[in-house]
Amino acid sequence: MDFKDFLYRDANWNDFSNFTTATKKGYMKSIYVYRSIKLIADSFVDVEFNLYSKKDNSIIEEHSILDLLNNPNSEMTFSDLKEIFVIQKMLAGEAFWYLAGKDIKNNPGNIYPIRPDLIEEKTNNSGKLLGWDINNNGFKEKSSVLQWKNYNPTNRYRGLSPLQVGSDAVDTSNEIVEWNKKFFEQGLGIPPGVFTTTDSIRDFEESGLWSKLMKLIKKKFTGTKNAHKPLILTGDLKWVEMGKSHKDLDFEKLKNMTDQDICNVLGVPALLIKTDIKPTYNNLQTAKQIFWEQTMLPLITDFLDKINKNLIKDKEMYLGFDKGNIEALQESKNDKAKRLSELVKNNIMTINDARKSYGLEEIEGADIFVSELKQPPSSLKEKSYLEYDFEEKKKTLQSEK
Repeated sequence: MDFKDFLYRDANWNDFSNFTTATKKGYMKSIYVYRSIKLIADSFVDVEFNLYSKKDNSIIEEHSILDLLNNPNSEMTFSDLKEIFVIQKMLAGEAFWYLAGKDIKNNPGNIYPIRPDLIEEKTNNSGKLLGWDINNNGFKEKSSVLQWKNYNPTNRYRGLSPLQVGSDAVDTSNEIVEWNKKFFEQGLGIPPGVFTTTDSIRDFEESGLWSKLMKLIKKKFTGTKNAHKPLILTGDLKWVEMGKSHKDLDFEKLKNMTDQDICNVLGVPALLIKTDIKPTYNNLQTAKQIFWEQTMLPLITDFLDKINKNLIKDKEMYLGFDKGNIEALQESKNDKAKRLSELVKNNIMTINDARKSYGLEEIEGADIFVSELKQPPSSLKEKSYLEYDFEEKKKTLQSEK
């Protein structure tokens, strides 16, 4: 490689469409890739899925599908399946389950998660998907494999990894960490400067002075334990600074930008995982709500849709979950009171309906709209309807009868 080729060479970026690369260079090396995916996986595992009847939405406690999900194979639990599903989908943009064998009710006997890099699509001459080859161990029918994937505009059969989209940010973040490591290990990364002399370089080398100088610098002036020691030069040997400091390179700003990009592409508000951001109660609650609404709910919906379509044969039931059990999606008591008060004030909800929604007992004669009161108390214009003294309102209602 000549000097021109060296100067204009392309950056060495990793291929994050490769599952192994995404795992080793992303999940196993980048703090924010790991923390983001771990948060998504842990949150997903915590969601309680139930089997419901479509007729009345009642929970079905016992069914062969529940037995299969709770005991997918001899080594795993449903929680294991859910965690692997999330990690694979975030790293590869797709996740696979192999449905093995049949029970007496013709349901799959076992479920095995398959690494995305160990499964290959098999198509006919016209490009129609026929099935899958798992680890070169033979053809599997399309119906025996469940695939979840992010739509990939360039590949109709395989998913698009979020890390492929954010690969530059992940590589840059890793390189910054590596640069810092080399800086403290060696004391010289990109050379911070050069030695100059009026003597012939050849004479300098032949005399052995150059070798001795390099050994001295390596022993006495490199590494963290030798940081900031003064170097005294003799003769006409001079030091010319040419490198840049961390501050000059604005590494802190660049690192924050790349880490923010990693969080963004994985759908996790940085506030939830970055320790250098000091949250308030309000912005923390907002971040959690955004995380659940924009990342977790679409992921859960995708997961359930595939199972309900391909795994549950009885279409009178479905696998689902109760949003009411997810704390981040619940309104604060104050926000709920304000919302219900507005509904009452605008004659959309009766007083008792609002009280029931808020968890208060009904009061006699309040199954009416506010507009039906002949003389609504003036304080209702200023105070929340749910915070108002309903005993006083009760007296008003009774006096109007």
